[in-house]
Amino acid sequence: MGVFTPIFFVYYLTSQITNVFTMDNNQQSEESTQQWGEAYLETQGIISFITPDLPFAKTKDVKSPTRGTELSAGLDFYIPNDFQETKLRTHDDICIPTGIHVNMSGPLSNYMLMANDKSGIATKHKLKVAAKIVDADYQGEIHIHVYNFGRGLVSLTPGMKIAQFILIPVLYSKPLELPIEELYKEVTERGSGGFGSTGIK
Repeated sequence: MGVFTPIFFVYYLTSQITNVFTMDNNQQSEESTQQWGEAYLETQGIISFITPDLPFAKTKDVKSPTRGTELSAGLDFYIPNDFQETKLRTHDDICIPTGIHVNMSGPLSNYMLMANDKSGIATKHKLKVAAKIVDADYQGEIHIHVYNFGRGLVSLTPGMKIAQFILIPVLYSKPLELPIEELYKEVTERGSGGFGSTGIK
């Protein structure tokens, strides 16, 4: 089901939006708001129904991953309680074993976990998450790789909320090699322009 979940949801939501915009003009003012509300409630119910749980196990004394609010995108991960407090110097990095293992087989096999910065950790402590991807077939302990991009020492302490992980759908497309002459059927507005080719204003 994992591969079809995002596709089905986009198709369903698109159909609801289309219904709203294909109304007569006289209907739109009164009925569009109602249909938007109904579509939102229906899609929320579908998301709750088709979103599988993320099975995990702990091999260390560590707080379980949590979601800050019901609609927070990421699951917060914590530094284990047996971690020895560390002072991370500027431009140094560290890989912290979390004691968390996840199982993304079955309905989650078309997803990955992506590690991301916590806004407060990044802005106040100047820590950035470097290595990010946890593949669906990985069965080992999850580690968090952080880098101190600030100008001073940063204390890493047991129980500290250090990063967030987001479940993201993945399409496993196969690479298809073509001659460069056959790769592009038409020239886009950008073409081969890169590295600031569109300007800064």
